[in-house]
Amino acid sequence: MPGTLQVGGNTVITHTGDAGAGTNTINDAVVFPSGHLIKTSTIVHVKSQNGHITANNPSAYQDLGIAGSFTTLMSSSDSFLELELYSSMSYMEHAVTVSRTYFMLTSSNATSFSTDNSMHPTYPHYYKPAVAGIYQPIYWKTTYRAGVQTPTNLTSYSAGQTLYFRIWCNANTTNPFHLVHDESEYCVKAKEFKI
Repeated sequence: MPGTLQVGGNTVITHTGDAGAGTNTINDAVVFPSGHLIKTSTIVHVKSQNGHITANNPSAYQDLGIAGSFTTLMSSSDSFLELELYSSMSYMEHAVTVSRTYFMLTSSNATSFSTDNSMHPTYPHYYKPAVAGIYQPIYWKTTYRAGVQTPTNLTSYSAGQTLYFRIWCNANTTNPFHLVHDESEYCVKAKEFKI
């Protein structure tokens, strides 16, 4: 049965629908504390990758096809973002190989490489194992915070704005770097926190 929960004269939760099967909605009167996780979006999640996701071009960055979108809950003046990549198994064939991986964040689905779209334009994620031929998981995280760390082309975002994520990578030799190995799991998430 529909109803509301009030605290101090303010409605904080509204219930709609049938008793035991309805929806509870947190109202605008609720203020979340700073650092509170307010939204998690799974951009992509593959439980068993069919074929390697590989970088093997020393002369150009490659679009690895790990891409998707999510919608913000609040504006960049009220929240900040963390973008996470997890690969359950990566593989570098040769110890001389160094990979550089960029996390791109844009307001439109940009499919061409530009460091102006990078979450970390000066220093991408570098990966160089001490020993070649090691299978290991990778977990990378980067933060978007207006006025602190943003892509040049996206210095702010609005509440309810759709943002687009894409990974670009290269290897300094033609020896491949498998960011995601065949038959392994990978996931990209966006987390939004209250400032």
